[in-house]
Amino acid sequence: MRRLLIEFGNGIDQHGQSPTDAAMRAIKDAISWNYLVGLRELLALDDVDKMVVRVTIATPYPERVDREALAGALPHGQKQIEVVPGGMLYHSGHASPRLGDKNDEVIVANAAIEVGVAD
Repeated sequence: MRRLLIEFGNGIDQHGQSPTDAAMRAIKDAISWNYLVGLRELLALDDVDKMVVRVTIATPYPERVDREALAGALPHGQKQIEVVPGGMLYHSGHASPRLGDKNDEVIVANAAIEVGVAD
């Protein structure tokens, strides 16, 4: 793959303790900062689903992440999702059952997104 872009994002789930929600926010944070006009204009890419989108998510509880949901957050491309241990657990000392909290954990996820085209 010829990489054209690498972008990073962060996401937090303050209530509910969902690493998937934190990862989704990290992906949205990363992709919201770019507009990939160069794929079509410079590479004459006629179909944006031909681009390759590699996502690496670092989060606590990687085994609980819904990879299909993460792929759904990406609008185009051949999606590759990898989830690894990382991110951060913060114990806020405040849990609100009304907001869906099971405990006082705040989950932080990090995303690294690579976009390119196959060789």
